[in-house]
Amino acid sequence: RPVNSFMIYRTEKLHELPRDTAAKLSKILGARWKAEPPEVKERYAELAKEAERRHAEQYPNYKFMPAK
Repeated sequence: RPVNSFMIYRTEKLHELPRDTAAKLSKILGARWKAEPPEVKERYAELAKEAERRHAEQYPNYKFMPAK
């Protein structure tokens, strides 16, 4: 499954925080993400589109099927 814009943001910003549990780090980064201006979010949206394009090339028959 291709990564979304928040996951790209989270991966890039994770090293800026001290080590902690994944849940605490995600909570902090989620709050930061909400506070980011639209220009920053748009940059990550473009990165996510590129990730989706690469994923589609690599896995042409991929179809997301959530577990029931």
